[in-house]
Amino acid sequence: MKPLKTCTSAYISGLLALSLFVACASVPETRYYMLGRIAPQGSGSAQQVNLTVGVPQFEAEGIYARDNMLYRKSPYEIAPDYYRRWGVPPQRMLSEVTVDYLRRSGLFAEVLRMPTLSRVDLVLNGRIIRFEEETGPQGPAVRVDLEFSLEKSRTNERLWWDEVSSSSPISLPQTAEASVSAAETGVRTCLEKALGSLAEFSAKLSSTTK
Repeated sequence: MKPLKTCTSAYISGLLALSLFVACASVPETRYYMLGRIAPQGSGSAQQVNLTVGVPQFEAEGIYARDNMLYRKSPYEIAPDYYRRWGVPPQRMLSEVTVDYLRRSGLFAEVLRMPTLSRVDLVLNGRIIRFEEETGPQGPAVRVDLEFSLEKSRTNERLWWDEVSSSSPISLPQTAEASVSAAETGVRTCLEKALGSLAEFSAKLSSTTK
């Protein structure tokens, strides 16, 4: 017969091992998501600007620079989701989507990722103001607010600026895929607004950049 002390230690060790197993088994799996490629709607009527534009990685501050998917719990509180994350930081993901979108739009002669060794005439900067899930009067949605500015590459003179936003409903039943789809729709809407504003300004670009 084993001593009581030995049996008690073995029992406690078994309980600890079981507790650790249950705790580990209950931790949700971390999942990663990416936005798909976004193409402009229609062929577009704006005349192409014979200039090269570079797009650096977007700016983002504070919690918006993290790869967690975010949820606004109140006007003053934003919570990160530790188990649903973007495959790359949002500022990089949105800059890549913007490069692809601009190339497909045909508005500029060439669109390059920055930094680049190639010469660019213009630099299109982007900044994330809001990129999160929220619950409003119409139900759950993804809110996207982006700021864009166009500058001369040599002098950093600002030529154009715009702030665009969208709120895209999350379809039911609510899933991570539904949230990502709503985010993609919101980014598409913002890019469409920005491209429309840029297209209106494009007629002036050739003269202002000489």
